[in-house]
Amino acid sequence: MLNSQQQPAKAAAGPADNSVYWLYFVLQTWAMSVEVFLHRRFGSRYNPLPAAAVLLLVPLYCAAWQGQDVRPMWQFLEAYVSACFIARINIVCRHWRGDRIHTRYSGEPRLCLLLPRMSEIRIKQFLEPLVVFLVGVGMCKYSQLLGGYLIVAALCLFCSVAQTEAYYRRRATDIYDSVIEQQSIAERFRNLRGET
Repeated sequence: MLNSQQQPAKAAAGPADNSVYWLYFVLQTWAMSVEVFLHRRFGSRYNPLPAAAVLLLVPLYCAAWQGQDVRPMWQFLEAYVSACFIARINIVCRHWRGDRIHTRYSGEPRLCLLLPRMSEIRIKQFLEPLVVFLVGVGMCKYSQLLGGYLIVAALCLFCSVAQTEAYYRRRATDIYDSVIEQQSIAERFRNLRGET
């Protein structure tokens, strides 16, 4: 909710604030590495920094698994870069056609095509993480490295969507509270003018 008085600016973020920021950034980055396969019609400004950070996350993840065959992870990274390139081309084509969506839109789940009656948020928060988790478990037979990555990605995807949904719920509650406050102020204003 907006206050009539300005809030004093915070000095510097403390270590706890930085830790939470970096944790959320890693969650978003890991989630983004699978969202690009799960969604279509991304907004033009949807998470560009986490999308680029995947290029650092995958090599760091591979470095933590000494002695494992990293080829499946590099193939995953190649597929990720290709999917990002295709998503960017689609964004440009939509822009030329005049098809506008929210610039920070996380994309329409491809599963919406198969399950049109299920809400988008339910698909994003529950079904997609479950699908990624099951694919990760199945992949562990062939590559523990990639399978483990996908299992962690499923958890990060769930947490990232839950965090975003909580943010929008807070915003909606603030707007609702603001409407109630404005109605109360308008009623007091009418009383002052003697309209009631």
